[in-house]
Amino acid sequence: MNKEVSNQTLVVLVGVAIVISVIGLLTSTLSTQNITGTLITNVTADTGTTSFGVKSNIVLTITDPAINLGDLEIDENKTSEDVTDWFVIRNDGSIDFDVYAYGIDSPFTSTANGANLLPNNYYFVHANSSDSGTANTTYVSVPNGVGNKHLLIDALDNEGGLDTAKIGIKVIVPHDEQAGAKTADLTIYVESI
Repeated sequence: MNKEVSNQTLVVLVGVAIVISVIGLLTSTLSTQNITGTLITNVTADTGTTSFGVKSNIVLTITDPAINLGDLEIDENKTSEDVTDWFVIRNDGSIDFDVYAYGIDSPFTSTANGANLLPNNYYFVHANSSDSGTANTTYVSVPNGVGNKHLLIDALDNEGGLDTAKIGIKVIVPHDEQAGAKTADLTIYVESI
């Protein structure tokens, strides 16, 4: 029993299959229930911590490293205040520090009253002003060497806006000092507090 399916029957069956497929497609796209992701519920937050350290370092910057007191006469007394000229220093490190000063050599050649040695009664230093800490504003003889250093500023802050200071010089020219240019280096020395 060999039964053959006619072409007409096959066409009808394929047509019915296509109609059913189209109806299913239209029904699913026109449905009011769209398939979406599920709503997120039970949301919470937590905190992460970042940690690090800043190393302690001392950075002293001398932004104005020269004082010029001009041409002086024998026995003349001249200060940084008279010429509005100071050593200007700044704490650019990460910690507060104390500021000291000392010298190695006197600017004078005269041996009268020890003018050519440090300390003497002719070459002086002081802290004119400071944005922070305590400035020792009284002029004192420049001491000789780091072992005799003089405290100029107690606790100069490292925070911007509070980190600068002015250091002044005073000289009195000895009565028997030779004419000529005079210079002396002042060492600014700092220690952490």
